[in-house]
Amino acid sequence: MTEESHHQHRQKKGIFDSIFPVEHDFEHMLAEQARKTLECVETLVQWLQDTPLSEPNLLREQEANVDAMRYDMEEKLLVSYPEIISRNFQ
Repeated sequence: MTEESHHQHRQKKGIFDSIFPVEHDFEHMLAEQARKTLECVETLVQWLQDTPLSEPNLLREQEANVDAMRYDMEEKLLVSYPEIISRNFQ
């Protein structure tokens, strides 16, 4: 998704706009995380097809990046919805 199409998409009202707070673009964050996860899976498949197997350095780097994205999004969700989190984990 280009920056311009992303901006146009955000102008449309939809289910994500009614659920998620405006200050964080969770829909874009989820799409970006899915894209990066797919890249990681493709790297894994390529690595498994290599003979002999080499050190999976690129795979480990991609894994760390996807994990960091997930932790960042989780933190933003916790900050955005503290009442839901506290209610469900009491």
